[in-house]
This record gives sequence, C-alpha cells and structure tokens, in this order.
Amino acid sequence: LATVAAFLAFCVVASAGYVFNDLMDIQSDRRHPTKRLRPVASGSVSIPGALGLLAGLLVLFVGFAAFFLTSTTTLMLVAYLGLTLAYSYYFKQQLLLDALVLAGLYTHRVLTGGVAAEVGLHTHLVADPAAQKAIDGLAGLLALDIPQRLVDARERRQPDHAKAPEATAV
Repeated sequence: LATVAAFLAFCVVASAGYVFNDLMDIQSDRRHPTKRLRPVASGSVSIPGALGLLAGLLVLFVGFAAFFLTSTTTLMLVAYLGLTLAYSYYFKQQLLLDALVLAGLYTHRVLTGGVAAEVGLHTHLVADPAAQKAIDGLAGLLALDIPQRLVDARERRQPDHAKAPEATAV
C-alpha cells in the first residue's frame, strides 16, 4: 500500500510541477508551433483555472503525505517538487545546467521509488537514468538547439512591457 500511495503522490507532485511550468512558459509556449496547443497556452484552460488546479494538486499531496506516506518519502517528494519548481523558474534557462538538473530529477524519481518500496537500489539502476537524461540534454545542445534556447531564455527574462507587441488580425 505504501508503494502505491507513493506512486500516486509522485503523480500528483509531478503534475503540479508540469502545471507550474506551463504557467511560467505561457508566453513563449504561445509563440511555439506545437507548444501553443498546450491547454494553458491555447487558453482552453485559463490562468485562474491552472492556478486552481495547481493548488488542488498541492492540497492532494498534503493529504497523501499526512495519511499514507512515511516522513522520508514525503521529504523526498518535497525535495523533488522544490527542484522541479526551481528548474522551471531558473535552471531551464541555463545551458548545460538544465540537462544536469533534469538528469538529477530522473535519478531522484528512482531513489524515491526505492525509499517508498523500502528496497535497496543497484548502482546501475540509479546511474542509468541520470546518464541517459544527461546524454539526451547534451545531444539537444549539439543538435544546434542552442540559438532557440537562448532566445527562449531571453524572452522569459524580459518584462511583458519590454517585449515586442504581437501582431493582431484585422
């Protein structure tokens, strides 16, 4: 039961992280050819609706933590959520560091599962997801994704009034 509860709580925490990320990236997602179709960017989910969903997910996590999770699993999930939010707010904009943080998040998922299931983890089980995610991130940099990532990072740092006005249909 504890492992199933931890899995469900992890789904809730990860979902909260994704909603937060969509809220942070709403402007750049609206200009992206495929990301503009995401619910928040497209407007099918309003910003207040997304904030309500985020709050609801966090309340649900607190309920899981209070009734079903060990304190260690709860702390690991809180750390995961904190790093996920920090990634969306800051680390995503840092070339190379973003790939390393993502690799750490993937490794943290494996470690949290081991703690929740109360099993020992083999070194390869812990190291392989981190290495794979780091390789994926570096491959993205080598695939000349760098210019777009720099533009995206610069746009996220500009206040809304400093950005060029969007074209309007007449």
